[in-house]
Amino acid sequence: MENRDTFFDRFSKPPGSVLVSNEDLARIELAYALAKYAHRAQDRKDGERYFEHPRRVALCLMDGIGLYDAPTIVAALLHDAYEDAPQYMTPTKVGIIGGPEAERMIRLLSKVPKDGYLERLKAHGDWKTLLIKLCDRYDNMSSLEGSAPDFARKQTVETRDKYLPLFDHLLAIAPPQFRNSIDQIIEKVRFSVQKWSEALGLDAPPSPQG
Repeated sequence: MENRDTFFDRFSKPPGSVLVSNEDLARIELAYALAKYAHRAQDRKDGERYFEHPRRVALCLMDGIGLYDAPTIVAALLHDAYEDAPQYMTPTKVGIIGGPEAERMIRLLSKVPKDGYLERLKAHGDWKTLLIKLCDRYDNMSSLEGSAPDFARKQTVETRDKYLPLFDHLLAIAPPQFRNSIDQIIEKVRFSVQKWSEALGLDAPPSPQG
């Protein structure tokens, strides 16, 4: 079971202890606490407390991808706080915590405005922001068990038609040293889409591009 102690234990030994400075660790600790507070009254559709989701997204970056980049971890922890709890968290506040890079990521990840959201993500060409989106969608697709069929259908179709092509773009622009681990996460998302497509009677996801 993941908790605060196990989460931060990653920064007491390599690679976390080598790649994250004490100052950056303090930023991550603040983001962790604020994310937990901002989502304190929220549950996910399966009844799980909402904070587990942004924490898993941050863990995906570290454990799944091997990325120990403080602004990206801060943005991952707070990626839903702006939309879900704007009274507590804004992009400017994220910037105060995680720096201008974290603020930019939150602005890009926000669906404000909703129109043109995916186009903005792709056009900006920021692989770290797309990586947060990949880990976000991976966790969402991994959490569909017990969901209402309409919600599972919406998530599956959206991931199949909109996000898998975006993640193929991410793979093309990511630094070479991360591509293998990113590709493994993308394939897990593709497998989830395939599984739910079969269960819901939907068309299968397209093959990877390139």
